[in-house]
Amino acid sequence: MPPKLWHWEYFSPRNVTSDSKPLKDYHGKNGTFLNAWCNACLNEKINTLRQEGTAAKESGQLLSLHTEVELTEHARTLVEPVSGRREGFEAHIKRCKHIDPQAKARLENETSMRTPNRVTPDVPRNALLSVPCQTSSSPGLLSGLSKDQQKRFESDLCKLWVANGFPWHAINQPQTQLFFQNWLPEAKLPDRHKLSGDILRQEVELANASMREAVKGRIATGMSDGWKNIKRNYLLASMLSVDYKTYTVKVHDMSARRKTADNHLNAVLADIDEAEKEYGVRVIAWVSDAGGDSRAMRVRLHRMRPHILVFDCWAHQVNLVVGDILRLKSGLVRTAADAIDIIKWMLNHSYLLGLLHEEQVRATGRTHSFSVPSITRWTAHFLSFSSLISESRTLRSLVTLKPEAFRDSAGRSSENKQLVERIIKNIEDQGFWRKLSELKHYLEPLAIAANVSQAPTTRLDHILVELGRLYHTYSIQGLDPEVQACVLASLERRWSKTDQDPFILAVFLNPFIRARLFNPQNTRLNRSSLYGIAKRVFRRVFQKNNDLELHEAFLDYYEGRNEFHPDRWDYEELRLSYEHAGRPINLVSIWSGLLAYKTPNSGRHQLAHLAIHVLSIVANSAGCERLFSEMGHIHTKRRAQLTFGKVFDTAVVRMDLKRKHAAEGMTRARLQRQFGSLSIDPTSSVDHNSESNSDQHDETAEQIADTDMMDEDPAAHDITALAARLHQDVLDDEDPLDEESETAVKTEPGAVSRPSRTFFGTQTAIPLAELFNYSHSGPEGQGLDAFMKGGLVNLQKELEIYDLATREAFYPVVSDKVL
Repeated sequence: MPPKLWHWEYFSPRNVTSDSKPLKDYHGKNGTFLNAWCNACLNEKINTLRQEGTAAKESGQLLSLHTEVELTEHARTLVEPVSGRREGFEAHIKRCKHIDPQAKARLENETSMRTPNRVTPDVPRNALLSVPCQTSSSPGLLSGLSKDQQKRFESDLCKLWVANGFPWHAINQPQTQLFFQNWLPEAKLPDRHKLSGDILRQEVELANASMREAVKGRIATGMSDGWKNIKRNYLLASMLSVDYKTYTVKVHDMSARRKTADNHLNAVLADIDEAEKEYGVRVIAWVSDAGGDSRAMRVRLHRMRPHILVFDCWAHQVNLVVGDILRLKSGLVRTAADAIDIIKWMLNHSYLLGLLHEEQVRATGRTHSFSVPSITRWTAHFLSFSSLISESRTLRSLVTLKPEAFRDSAGRSSENKQLVERIIKNIEDQGFWRKLSELKHYLEPLAIAANVSQAPTTRLDHILVELGRLYHTYSIQGLDPEVQACVLASLERRWSKTDQDPFILAVFLNPFIRARLFNPQNTRLNRSSLYGIAKRVFRRVFQKNNDLELHEAFLDYYEGRNEFHPDRWDYEELRLSYEHAGRPINLVSIWSGLLAYKTPNSGRHQLAHLAIHVLSIVANSAGCERLFSEMGHIHTKRRAQLTFGKVFDTAVVRMDLKRKHAAEGMTRARLQRQFGSLSIDPTSSVDHNSESNSDQHDETAEQIADTDMMDEDPAAHDITALAARLHQDVLDDEDPLDEESETAVKTEPGAVSRPSRTFFGTQTAIPLAELFNYSHSGPEGQGLDAFMKGGLVNLQKELEIYDLATREAFYPVVSDKVL
């Protein structure tokens, strides 16, 4: 325990006892510091009470004098206590008129000892010892910060602590105190309670004010998702996406409530009302995962508020297709697990890694890196064993030339010896590499789609075009017939149960695509049918019927006439401008250019208003996962005692800082590394390092870029456990939606009826097989591969981040072993 403060010589606590044990009398509500009374003030008040009692007895008003204990307790009720900590003691000593002068002198001497030398810019750093000491009593006394400067200092200090993830108690560490005393003696350093209390709350209020200013009067996509923190509390987050930026509305602690659709719905409805009232936004869509309670919640939400479009999180839906493949090809999952074992063994043994690098230099003239799956994303595993495949030749050569180096690395452990023999056998086995390449071939298109679907800028048209690309890819490639049938059925199943109208309309309202990708033989996608889709979505979103002018504008847009003609609409020039700036194409901004300030939603302008609403919808709930990731960084095992409220407040401020840093171009550039020949698509001419023409932000990689996001759980390396989890997610996705929303669909005699989502606006589902013109691919990047390039760029950046995490996790160990 730390030594008792000398200040207690001049202060005393209250001694409270019960029948069994003494009780503590804490100051305020913190439950940490005791109430402390100044002995001098207490004695002064006791003397006053004693004199008053004596006078009252002499006058006959009092029969007997109070005892010393009674006088002391009465005096404690009249004297204000201070907090039993250094700050409370020192503040009282400075202003107290009754305290022993020795206490004031002792405090003044201690304060002067704390005040360090101040080195001016003209004084060399090594001349510090020659500078005479300036104490608080010296003529060169520092004047200190003004009130406004102190407030700004505390604000910046809190941001510094939050941005870097420092524990709050670090502000009380002696070295922290010495640092600020040496370099900023004018500033008064707050303690951890103030820094994580009043100052943090002020920063949260500023972040909320910034959010209010950014989203006021805008349209928003809402999203919700659940998570369990380090204390196993179940948390439910609600967030808004406005202009493709996510903002936190609220996080509910649902631990004491059952995980039901009704409880989820009540929280979402309250959050929608709060967002629309407090922040002035209009929520037009809501996205959540496909779990039983989440899906049933969306059914009921749409029934209660039909103007809100509801969607599955499509980042999650793409993962479910992967789950179907891994369930079908469980043998390949074991092969992938063996591949991860090879990578981990190589990274954990510096001598083997050094020999491999020598072989790489001899064969290719340069060294290449491996990466391990550092977080529980299936794409992390895909990129990991893909990096191994690229080094298969050098590994086989190394095993052939120096097999004893592998066996020597096992040491004396029989278990390690068995593992090494299995590793050698797998490296030498052509069948092993063939199976691993087969799994890579199956998952590669989905890895690209995953990076498209999980970005914060993912629109509905991104999703539908990527579904078309996947369907086309798995239809024509020479795949295992079982895998081909599995993937196509999975894609059809997930597309058939979604609200199709907004997706189809989003593709049509993309001015760079319009109707040219749709199947021209499908009458449900001809001009009249597309207008019917536009009418239905308009009626649902705006809760009114459209004017005739919408039809006129629709026809002109379909044919590229009048204001939609390239000579009158600068959408191509804007695309080139976005490409030149390296930013994603903002279709909402392009359509907004057709409107004047506060143009009403009437006449021909109805089409532009409809496009702005549909194209602003974000098709995933990845923003919630990013919030939970931030909270996970903060609420670690070492900081498990933090309250839920403080963790949430810290996460809100941290995410606000990240948004501001990104907007100001202050985010760091990630390392560009060589990762062997990843060869995501050997036949493609796409420049993986180019970000132009991607139509998507690379913020997917930005969100992975913090290495402190990497999962410390060893299960992150276990692809078998990941496959089992994805399989369970697939089963959860098949749960009934909601007993009130399911109706039997009339089918042919003998056919099995299945539930139909009659609450959606889509009257007749269009299968993926009949949706697009798969026979005509068009120029590269202008067909169903329109968004593939952005997915490739993000996938390459994701690999860079995993490699960086691998280096931080393994290479320090390697260096130590080399030494």
